[in-house]
Amino acid sequence: METREPLTLRLRAPLSWRAVDVPEPAASEGGEDLAAFDWDALFVVDGDGPRLREGPQVREGPQVRESPQVREGPQVREGPQVRGTLPPPSFTGVAALPGAAADLVLEAGDWAFAQPPRAPRDETGLADAIEAFARDLWWEGTACEGPLYVRGVFEDGRRAVQLWRRIRDQAGA
Repeated sequence: METREPLTLRLRAPLSWRAVDVPEPAASEGGEDLAAFDWDALFVVDGDGPRLREGPQVREGPQVRESPQVREGPQVREGPQVRGTLPPPSFTGVAALPGAAADLVLEAGDWAFAQPPRAPRDETGLADAIEAFARDLWWEGTACEGPLYVRGVFEDGRRAVQLWRRIRDQAGA
């Protein structure tokens, strides 16, 4: 899955979400859905960076990345890699109506953000996009915290998927 490098999104106002068991994917202009994944449940982090935890389906074969690599003996360290399927999200929801009670709020502030050029069509495509996002954050040394949010939006006549993770406040670190 081709992705663009993560950007820093400076969210000016909080985004509120209402929990639903199975959100309908955003399918009309202005529609939004959200899934939150616990970063620690998604990834194992070691000296090679984060990689998705083992799941029931494991892809074989090398992962290719056009970025600097560190050679250590006969192996090439490549950062995080997809290892299996995604665990269930810890939260699923839809955008809360203005003034309505919210079950989850994405607070204003700085967020790491990426939007693949084409929305993933299935879980494998989503896992690939999440892997690319995690790898890029790791390669760039972007310090983040909290869950990984997968936001679906319907804009410009098509569904788009965005990946968000809160950038750690370095002043409070």
